[in-house]
Formats: sequence, C-alpha cells, structure tokens
Amino acid sequence: MPTIALLLLSGVAATPAPGTLVGRVTDEAGAPIAGAVVDLYTARPRIGLPTTCPSCYRDCAKSTQTDADGRFSIDQLDLNLLFRVLVMAAERRAVVTKLIDPAAAELEVELEPVPSGLPDERMLRGKVVDENGHPLAGALLWPTGAKTRERRWWGALPGVDEAAVADAEGRFVITSQEPKLALDVQASAPGYATSPAKLFDLDGSEHEIRLRRGASVSGRLKYQGKPAAQRAIGIVQRDRSAGRFLGETTLATNGEGGFMFVDLQPNERYVLYSLCDGQHDAPVLKTVSVQTDGESEVTQLGELSLVEGLTLSGHVELPAGARLPEGAKARASRDPAWDWCETPLDDQGAFTLRGLPAEVYSVSVIVPGFAIDSSRLRYQSTGESEFGLRLRGKGDSRLVYVAVPLKAK
Repeated sequence: MPTIALLLLSGVAATPAPGTLVGRVTDEAGAPIAGAVVDLYTARPRIGLPTTCPSCYRDCAKSTQTDADGRFSIDQLDLNLLFRVLVMAAERRAVVTKLIDPAAAELEVELEPVPSGLPDERMLRGKVVDENGHPLAGALLWPTGAKTRERRWWGALPGVDEAAVADAEGRFVITSQEPKLALDVQASAPGYATSPAKLFDLDGSEHEIRLRRGASVSGRLKYQGKPAAQRAIGIVQRDRSAGRFLGETTLATNGEGGFMFVDLQPNERYVLYSLCDGQHDAPVLKTVSVQTDGESEVTQLGELSLVEGLTLSGHVELPAGARLPEGAKARASRDPAWDWCETPLDDQGAFTLRGLPAEVYSVSVIVPGFAIDSSRLRYQSTGESEFGLRLRGKGDSRLVYVAVPLKAK
C-alpha cells in the first residue's frame, strides 16, 4: 500500500504561514515526483459535526502541482478545518490521505508504481466513469468481500489492498496476495452516490464502474418556533439488505437550523432522525420517512419541529448475593432510525437515558455473566440481554421507569 507520512518541519526550512499546507511527493526510492497533482479532496471541522458535505467546503476547490523537487504549497486555508488530500501522478497509484492538520506538519506522500506482471487472478483492474462515460479521477474504491473456489465471504480480506484511488483516467488496480475468483467492490466520488457492492471477476479484463449523480435531502429544524442550530442529525437507508446498505450519514444543522444531505441514493427510501447521546434533555426529532428524488434532485422537507424528549430510567435486579461486575451498562436503540445511546450502570445497578423520542426501542442490559430473567420481565423479551419497549409521551409524564431482573448464565 502507498506510504503516507507526516513529518515535522525542519528548523532550517521556512515556516509556512498559518493555514498553509506544504509537503513533498516522492517515489518508492525517495526521488521527487514533479508534476504530481495535489488536490484538497474533502474536509471536516476540527471540533463537532460538519454542517455541509465533506467536499462542499470552499477550500476543497483548491489544488496545485509539485515542482521539480516534488514540493507543493496550498495557502489561505480555513484554520478550523482538517483535510483529506488526493495526490496523483502518471503511472503511479493515487493516494487519498487520512484527515490531516495543515498547520501542524509537513505532508510527505510516497506514490508507488502501478503493479505490473502479476497474474490476472491476483489483480482486479477497473475504470470509474460518470453517467456520460467520462473518467472520475480520485474516485475511492474499497473491497468488501471475496470469492474463491472454496468459499464466499464478506468482511475482513487479509492480503487484499484495503482501498484504491482512481487515477486521472479513472483507472484503478486492487491486488491480492492470494488468487481470487472475484472481489466485491464499492466506489464513491464527491457529487455521486456511493455504488453498492458488486462482485467483479479477476479475469484480466478492465471492469467499468459507472456512478450516478447523488440525490439530496434538505430541510430546517425548529423548536418552539425558533431555529434549532447545531443539532446533530442522521439519515440512513430503510433497506439494509446485503449489497444495498451503505451506512449512516450524520451532520449538524447550521445557524438557521438548516441542513442538506447530499450524495444519497436516488429514488430510495430513507429515514431522518436526531442523534441521541443519552445524557441531556435536549429536544428531539421523531423519525421522519423520506423518499429521495432522482439524480441531482433535492427533496425539500421544509420545516420540521423538534419535540420534548423522554427519559428512560431503571435498575437491574441481581440474584441474591451477586455483585455488579465491571463494564455493566444499559443501551437503548430504535428502529428504523440507525440510532442508539448507552450509559454505565451505577454501583446500585441504576441507569438513566435522556432525550429519547417517543418511539419503540430495543433496550439491552449488558452485564457480563448475567442474562435477563424473561419469566419475571414485564416487557417483551427479544434476547437473553434485550427487550422491546415503547416510550409514550402523555401529558407532562416524561419519565418511564423499568426494572430488569437478571439471572446468572
């Protein structure tokens, strides 16, 4: 895999102005690579959740090329942001860095040559293009599963490149130390919906991955008629089947309570919700069902009102003489929202989770060595450590109390 290092600036080098990213691009032997493209790929705030998409910050339009010594500089950057940097050069594997602080260190990137001479069964070649067949330079690709003659699986792939980046022509290579019949691969690029995983044969041919323009969802949160600023919210697909589910996207509302989720799957069902931390009595958003429109279109939800959250309190009842083990905790999660929060049990086995919308929850009591005694539980048991519960807000009653009897496993 390409090597990326963060090196402290030498005391003899000129100190860059605050908000300036400096660095150097070299080959595997340490020789400078001239003419490499250095692009600010995405960004996010140093503190807190973003209020816009990772590639929507103004600084993400900035790029440059390395000089004869492989050096580069990009100045006048927002000091409140951290950046992921895309580096590309001809006949080299492109690299996207992890989030870096441009004010803290010099960025040094080593670009490896594109592999050659490997047998077809150890190398997946492909090209990422847009809806018109134009190459998407800088698209990210990552394998999620594999197939051999003996087995088919998803998850960890020892010996397989963790990720690849499409070059200026949209081409990429993913290599494997062991022969594979096929690899499941996902792809993403700013402005485009992430492609669900697709199985590609390692047969020597160049496979095409065509990305669609993403859909967007926008709206504004209010509480008691006023904008709800800096409220953490999430959105997730309703369909979570294998090969379809792409995970949760989160952000915070802006100063006017506004939000916009971008690069979502077009014409697909989603759910929108506020994020629970379990510690505060903050107003909450009950789960909202959303249907995205077509490619590049924005689904406008208008104004959405937050409501008072509820509090779930309770305690666990251990068998006589038993002591509460270390690491015991309670967790509440809700479906279809992709949302959960948890808290440690105190010395008496009590817990409190605050700021919960009035919805159906799965409540887990995680106490090592113990399970729920379902014969004595008032609520619907759904597992040895989990039960279902509906939180209802009636009048001024915002507190629900539960007692959870445990037994030794």
